[in-house]
Formats: sequence, structure tokens, C-alpha cells
Amino acid sequence: MGDGRNGATVLVVSDDAELGGLVALNLRRRGFLVEHTDLALAQAARWAPALGQPDLLVVVVENAERASPVHLRRLLERPWAQSVPFILAAERPALITRALSRPPALSFARPADVGGIVVAARTLLDEATVR
Repeated sequence: MGDGRNGATVLVVSDDAELGGLVALNLRRRGFLVEHTDLALAQAARWAPALGQPDLLVVVVENAERASPVHLRRLLERPWAQSVPFILAAERPALITRALSRPPALSFARPADVGGIVVAARTLLDEATVR
């Protein structure tokens, strides 16, 4: 799955359109099928990913004041997200993780670490292929 050519899908959810868009763009350049949406929209009861259930969810929180652990817990409880591994990129991710119903597969303390997020996504999807 790691090179994206076999249809691995990634959903990028972010509270910051520019940063989320940058992560999504870099994942697309690596060959993944990527959808990008706003955190508020992704929590809505009637919203679902256009590409179907993703293989990986990347949650980028630029401003913790706009995205509380309650918002993230609500996102992870959506039917399409419940069994999907996720990457959390946020300042102080351990603080957020303690309030979630399940831990992230990986977390980053620097949400702007786009390169690290992309490498982590590729690694997680490669591991999923090997299993």
C-alpha cells in the first residue's frame, strides 16, 4: 500500500485549511488517494468521506483552542472512523490522547512537520500491507 498505486486512501482532517492542504498535497504527490476536510465538517452526523472508509486518518490540530479533545473524540466515534488507524499531529499530543477513546498509531508534537507526517503515513500503510 505504501506507494499509493494500489488505491490506499488517506483522509486528512485539519482545523487549519492551509496546513491540512499542505499535508494532503504531499500525500497525493506520493501517490495516495487523498481527501481533505475541515475538522468541524468531519464531525457532522451527515458527513462521510467521498472516497469511502479511508485506510488511514491523519488529524492535524494547529490550534488546540479550536479543536478540543471532545471534538477529536467525536470525530473518532464516527462510523467510518472507528476502525481506522490515525496519526495525530498537535502540540502536546499526549494531553489530547489521554482524553480519546483510543490512542493514535503515531503522534507528532509539531503539527507543521509535514515531512514527518508523510513518512509516518507511508510507514503505517506499508505495515498494513505486510500484515
